[in-house]
Amino acid sequence: MDDSHTYHSPQLQQLIEKSGLSNWSISEFDWDLPPIVPNDVTITDYVDMISQLYHAELFTLKICARLITEVPDFQALRFICTQMNDEARHADVYAKYIQLLGEIAPVNERLADIFSKTLAWTGSYCGLIVALNVVMESEALNQQRKRIETLPCPIFKAINSRIIQDEARHSGFGFIYMRDKLPLLSEIEKNNIITWIEGLWSDWKLANEDRYMETGAAILRTSPEELDIRLKAQQRMFCKLGLVTSPHAVTEEVL
Repeated sequence: MDDSHTYHSPQLQQLIEKSGLSNWSISEFDWDLPPIVPNDVTITDYVDMISQLYHAELFTLKICARLITEVPDFQALRFICTQMNDEARHADVYAKYIQLLGEIAPVNERLADIFSKTLAWTGSYCGLIVALNVVMESEALNQQRKRIETLPCPIFKAINSRIIQDEARHSGFGFIYMRDKLPLLSEIEKNNIITWIEGLWSDWKLANEDRYMETGAAILRTSPEELDIRLKAQQRMFCKLGLVTSPHAVTEEVL
């Protein structure tokens, strides 16, 4: 048997099968409904917020395409292929929604810098999966849930309610696959991943510091306190995955 078929996880197989049953289409939403912008939020800020989600989906596609060339296990590759399909659909539906309001805004410069630093990673493919499927997908879930709870537009709520189902599978893949693979790395490789992730998270925190500061735009902001809470959750996850020995092993400088 080819080495690529020696790895098999029943849990991962369930996620793959669930992906096939969970496909949805952008045609299922009622696009005749007018989009609703939150009170006191400018259309410019609202479109910018959704545009950054769109750019993040395109970036995720690039990471997945790279992982296709680096991940050694066929079963994991199968899942990544389903994730690429999901991310393309997410980008498509965000673009269609934005077009109801105007033009897609450019990618935020600080966000683009995070994307570039992620793509510049030269270590183990596990580092990319930790960054994408453990950290970024978890953060995406938090962002999507917040948008569903706080933003008034029925179409946007419906879109994100669909997207979080996909993101939950992507995050689940990261946990299942990395739980099996990270213990095989050397301590040096693990430390390199943690140091790199710390830098990305610090950049993410900085990217949110001065966004949507206009009067009325608070509903779009992600506060430093929110990010600190989520960082602690990430630290606990790293411990469960065997990336660190305890949550406190992650450098506190990122706080």
